[in-house]
Amino acid sequence: EVRDLQGRHYAMSVRPYRTSDNRIDGVLIALADTDAMKRSLEEARNARDYANAIVETLREPLVVLDAGLRIVTANRSFYATFQVAPAEVEKRGIFDLAGGQWDNPGLRQLLEQILPENTHLNDFKLTHVFPRIGLRTLLLNARRLKWESEAGGMILLALEDFTEREATTEALQESRGRLRDLTAGLLT
Repeated sequence: EVRDLQGRHYAMSVRPYRTSDNRIDGVLIALADTDAMKRSLEEARNARDYANAIVETLREPLVVLDAGLRIVTANRSFYATFQVAPAEVEKRGIFDLAGGQWDNPGLRQLLEQILPENTHLNDFKLTHVFPRIGLRTLLLNARRLKWESEAGGMILLALEDFTEREATTEALQESRGRLRDLTAGLLT
């Protein structure tokens, strides 16, 4: 690879020039313009790095699944939240994680429909006792990723820990009920 003074990229090949009697009589230099391809690769690399930076910055656990519902990658928040290492989850089916802790029939059905039917998953509630972190209620959202290079497509799965908010809501409803009972007792 070489560049000219204006910064354009070329693939250069240098070969001996052979005459009809198979004698070397000079050099052939061929230049193929690869500038558009080189710039396109650089743009794709920049776009990938940009997307990765956004995903890693988010506090919400995110997972990217392939067409076979195997985990391609996850962000740091996912590993921290579920106290797992990348080697424990990457390239494994989501329903096989930690002895099948994610294998929920409703979730399975919805995730299996996303790619072939181009659907999405909104606020699927999953309550489960996870081995390392205990009882959690999660809200799951998933979308198909438009990725031409990946056969069958990919899915971005976002997980929101809803446990504390749900516990607070239940405590508030319980308090309202007790207040109603106390108020009714005072009136009688």
